[in-house]
Amino acid sequence: MDYEARIESLFASLCSLFYVGSANPRRTVHRCMEIAGRLSGEVYGYNISQGIWRPDGAPVKNGDIDPIEMLNRILDGNRESLTHKRKIFLLEHFDILIENRDTLLLTKLRLVTDQSRHADMVVLMGRPHLRLPDIISDIPQIQEPSLKGADILAILETCDKDLSAEDSEGLAKALNGLTALECENLLSLSLACHGKLHLPFIEQEKAVSLHERAGGLIELCRPKIRLEHVGGMEALKEWLMKRGRFIHGNHAMAHLKPPAPKGLLLTGPPGCGKSLMASAISASWGITLVKLATPRLFSSLVGQSEQNLLNALEMVRALSPCILWVEEFEKFFPGPSNTASDGGVLSRVVGLFLDFLQSEREGVFVCATTNRMDALPAEMMRPGRFDAVFLIDLPNREERKAVFEALFNRYGIGEQMDLTDRLLDVTDGFSGAEMEQGVIEALYDCPERGPSQLDLLRALKEVVPLTATMDEQISGMREWCVSRTRLASRPEKPHRKETRPACRISLRSRQN
Repeated sequence: MDYEARIESLFASLCSLFYVGSANPRRTVHRCMEIAGRLSGEVYGYNISQGIWRPDGAPVKNGDIDPIEMLNRILDGNRESLTHKRKIFLLEHFDILIENRDTLLLTKLRLVTDQSRHADMVVLMGRPHLRLPDIISDIPQIQEPSLKGADILAILETCDKDLSAEDSEGLAKALNGLTALECENLLSLSLACHGKLHLPFIEQEKAVSLHERAGGLIELCRPKIRLEHVGGMEALKEWLMKRGRFIHGNHAMAHLKPPAPKGLLLTGPPGCGKSLMASAISASWGITLVKLATPRLFSSLVGQSEQNLLNALEMVRALSPCILWVEEFEKFFPGPSNTASDGGVLSRVVGLFLDFLQSEREGVFVCATTNRMDALPAEMMRPGRFDAVFLIDLPNREERKAVFEALFNRYGIGEQMDLTDRLLDVTDGFSGAEMEQGVIEALYDCPERGPSQLDLLRALKEVVPLTATMDEQISGMREWCVSRTRLASRPEKPHRKETRPACRISLRSRQN
């Protein structure tokens, strides 16, 4: 049952009190009035600023009253005979009053439920996902979903009726996850600054708006590379391309209904492309990339850390379809020493996140990256939370060739740089990030003429890879993961080495 159908059912069932959480209060009030009108109810609205008001604008006698007096009037109406027309009261912005935990107000709300003869109905309205006090926690709660495509298109039509279907679709996608008021303000800002609905401007301002609304808990990232531009990892890319069309719920066979992909866990040595792959998935699938700022979740206030996570995840759901990117996933989980010193905050936060992974999250694909898969708890590996676990290992020879080609094109030296076996031999054991660092060093050394192959070789020899500085740790991690994960790369083809250097060595040895 959808949002509006459930409200209508509660109206028809003569429910005396329920709560509606909405990020779009004006639209919610309007829809409730429409539903009440269909059921021939007499509707009154109330908020602490305006007092009692009528949808038709008719004045209300002695309508400027406080919330306690408003509830007293409702209780007095319940004591009257049932001959009068049924009244429906829409109490706006009551989440602020409920949060104050005023015992008199909460008791009167309880009495509205207990003493009601279903002559009147009271609808409490406020922000979504409010935790109601225990005294009224048993009343029905309804959470309005985020704006649907049709709602956003209706807002767009009020701004520009001449938009093409393609432009409307692109703008609606860009406005996904915003409230109705935020959409209207952002569209007005675009018209004021550019004289039209400018898509890049709207996308940029939306990212800023959501970042501020979330208090920095999430960050909207702009992907710059697609899967086909990532060097190597052919097995992983093939796996992702098979699932890309299902994130939108599309499938050629109507009788087959596979679930939307849930997520992916990427592990491997640092600098091998795990974060790059998260960005490439977003660009190739054409959906939003949302990064979870894990360190910002935790607060010194009791219960705030858990609430921060719930708020962040709720905003991520509003942005679906999207990719939730959790970097350095192993740092999300507490060690044995931390659980005893933080009062169980880390354990509760982890429990909430595990519940999110297990829940229905249509359109939210979780991409978690970690350098320490062995530090993750066993329950995280349970099937159903992630679709697969892939090891992104150090690039093999063929992949290093693809990485160099991508780097040469990115930095504009593809025409002057030859990709030789010497470059591939020197970078054996390098990660993609270390190879890029070598290219950057060569660019700094030769800013005027551009680096030659000799300059690049010299710069690469200055880079000390992690396989040299942390050989034991990197080797141990790779060995541990190989038998426990799927490999992102296909097996390397045998490389035929040049025989000329070997002949020279043989001749030298004979001469000696």
